[in-house]
Amino acid sequence: MIQDPPFSKVDVISCRNLLIYMKSELQEKLLPIFHYALKPDGLLFLGPSETVGSSEHLFETLDKRWKIFRRKESVADLYALPKLPVQVKPSDEGARNAARTAPPVNKPPQETTIERVLLQHFAPPSVVVNERGDILYTHGRTGMYLEPSRGQPRNNIFEMAREGLQLELTSAMRQCVASNSEVVREGVCVKTNGEFSDIRLTVAKLHQPEAVRGLLLVTFYPMPVNVPDSLGKSRRRRKKTPDAQRTEQLEMELQHVKEAHRATIEESETLNEELESVNEELTMVNAQLQSKLEEFIEVNNDLQNLLNSTDIATIFLDVDLNIRRYTEEATQLVMLRPTDVGRPIFELASNLEDEDRAADCREVLRTLVCKERIVHTTGGGVHLMRGVPYRTTENVIDGLVLTFVDIERLIRAARETERSGDPFKHIVQTMRHPILMLDKELRVMFANDIFCGKFQTRRDETEGRVIYELGNGQWDIPELRKLLEEILPENTSLTDYEVKADFPTIGRRKMLLNARRMARSMTLPAMIVLAIEDVTDKRGASIE
Repeated sequence: MIQDPPFSKVDVISCRNLLIYMKSELQEKLLPIFHYALKPDGLLFLGPSETVGSSEHLFETLDKRWKIFRRKESVADLYALPKLPVQVKPSDEGARNAARTAPPVNKPPQETTIERVLLQHFAPPSVVVNERGDILYTHGRTGMYLEPSRGQPRNNIFEMAREGLQLELTSAMRQCVASNSEVVREGVCVKTNGEFSDIRLTVAKLHQPEAVRGLLLVTFYPMPVNVPDSLGKSRRRRKKTPDAQRTEQLEMELQHVKEAHRATIEESETLNEELESVNEELTMVNAQLQSKLEEFIEVNNDLQNLLNSTDIATIFLDVDLNIRRYTEEATQLVMLRPTDVGRPIFELASNLEDEDRAADCREVLRTLVCKERIVHTTGGGVHLMRGVPYRTTENVIDGLVLTFVDIERLIRAARETERSGDPFKHIVQTMRHPILMLDKELRVMFANDIFCGKFQTRRDETEGRVIYELGNGQWDIPELRKLLEEILPENTSLTDYEVKADFPTIGRRKMLLNARRMARSMTLPAMIVLAIEDVTDKRGASIE
């Protein structure tokens, strides 16, 4: 990045988490190269722990949090950019000769622009600085007003200002930045080579052209010794004694200190107002966060109460099968305590019989398919264990949910239902007419002995089959279909419904059907009771 020439006219440069591994000297070389490579208003994207450092005059901060900076257009470009390397192949002698004989490069357009601006101001000794006082351009002989600072050289006008100039310069620049207008200070006494001389100091903010907008032009005007008086006559300035000069200098410094103190107070008041505004915003944000926290606590309480009210043992696990949350009911199956959150569930003692539940959980995480299995407790209880993948709102699998439903009561109820049906069947057996009990799919649930004897069939050939399939389809009668599929669904019961049919074993019969539709009850399923009365030989009836 340092040795190769950079690309130019780049829209965005992303250099994240690289500068933190470089020393400051290397960063100071690299950031101007980035500035050179970017287009006007191009963006620089740095890492969260990185900053442009001493190259703040080259980049404008757009987003402090995300470290996004925009290239500045200023005259600082002329001095910030180091000499860019030029790659020439060793074998290409012609290219090297061409490089040696190449004509001098024209001045950059920014330098030409600055010279034109200075000429418009009669080109006295001047410097162009930014608001921090960093000198970006020098014109004319400024040695009478500025001198190199002690120690490591720094190109800053405040540190280079000679005795007597620093306070006036600081005050004038602050006033210019605040008022955005030109500031003129007359009779500024500057000490040069042991003697004091008066100058006129002006500080103006540059607005045009775009490349230098926002910079400050500091100009030094020497004042002549002979000045005209109010009557137009020339008089020589009375030479002041050293004590008088020193007194005047101290008075001027005192005045500047007062002005600086007043400016500091104004800035402090402004800062206090901003801090109050920020404090109000923080108070409002804190109130909002407190409200959100209360809502979160309420929702969490509702969720916990909902889970506990279901009487279903529920355990939430992460992808490593560690416990994240559980309901009170789960403590009856697994020895859980609040301190067990975060521990692997299968390291804890439980009342469940030894089975490979860990393999079931891993299978759910691998296949993302719900898995159900009957598990037994050491006390004889029966539960339906169900494992379901835990999905976040972003549809990301972040563990699984284990539920244990106590089905012992359901098994007991089913057994009671079976037992409660036996007396009903005994009652049906005592009837002297053939009777069938059909379920909602018209399968024969029960056939009494009278039906089996009358129609010469066995119970094992009848029960469990659809009524239309009995025998060789002899009960597939249109009138019977109409009764069961059309009439009876609209009516609870039907009496003396006449049906005629041919049976291979007993011949053609005339029957009266009595049907009743019974709804499901606590002990009996929904069913249809069909009683059949054979009236073929009664009252001399004939069958046509």
